[in-house]
Amino acid sequence: MRTMALAQPGGELALTDLPVPRPAAAELLVRVLASSINPIDVRVATGRYPWGEYAYPLVPGFDFAGVVEGTGPEVTRYRAGDEVLGYWDAPRFHRGSWAEYVTVGENGFVASKPAGMSFDEAGAVPLAGVTALLMLDACVPAAGETVLIVGAGGAIGGYAVQAAARAGATVIATAKPGHEHRLRGLGATEILDYTRENVVDVVRDRFPGGIDALLDLPNGRREVARLSTLVRDGGRVASACFGADVDGLAERAVAATNVAANKCDPRLVARLAGLVQGGELSIGYDEVCGLEGAPGAVRDIAAGASRKTVIRVSR
Repeated sequence: MRTMALAQPGGELALTDLPVPRPAAAELLVRVLASSINPIDVRVATGRYPWGEYAYPLVPGFDFAGVVEGTGPEVTRYRAGDEVLGYWDAPRFHRGSWAEYVTVGENGFVASKPAGMSFDEAGAVPLAGVTALLMLDACVPAAGETVLIVGAGGAIGGYAVQAAARAGATVIATAKPGHEHRLRGLGATEILDYTRENVVDVVRDRFPGGIDALLDLPNGRREVARLSTLVRDGGRVASACFGADVDGLAERAVAATNVAANKCDPRLVARLAGLVQGGELSIGYDEVCGLEGAPGAVRDIAAGASRKTVIRVSR
């Protein structure tokens, strides 16, 4: 099968022919029609993700949307021909979804693809969408509250802005220039350009009593600690990059959560698909490329480009 893989540590992404994986007893074999590029994929592909085990040749990629090609003998809920979406998860980085086929556990992060959703859309949404749901479940924004979403220009941020605004919260979003129109369309009340404005000073000046919740997508512990000073006592903080000091914030009765999409309830994938199908979340992506275009897209994103790229793996 065609894959985009790293042959060795420090190597370059290249089209690589690898054997089609065989599903275990409780696994599905999925023919991947679409995947996408998430920040973690870029870090893995460029050697900047320090956690986890690696095995080579390494195929990056988490998101997948495709068709069940076959199943192990213990699988009961899916059969060949079913259209599915989800994200790959395993104890180590080895055989991801930038490949024509991927295996996934029946009880893993997989759900039926809604009939009205294209494969490109389905390939763009799983990991980012579930991460956004985890952030929102941790902070539960409510009508009349003020929520700061840091790093809102990416895919996770777009879903978080939509859901928080739909709940009736006032959403302040930080992003690079060029995202203002889209974020306002998703429901953000105010957009701060963090490349030119001091976010802490601006928010503290406008909300001297503190904001109700902080959703931080890109930052580590030091910056999350600085931003957390904006949250009122009794508020909520959620971090997508393990930046929240849970014990320290608890001293102010601030409920803090570090979310991890590989440690959540797999049923969140089906919940996400239902929200999209019901029109409660719209899927956004910026470009589509073939498998051979993945290295260039990874280089651009690693250099600072802020965009969501869908990869059409096979057709």
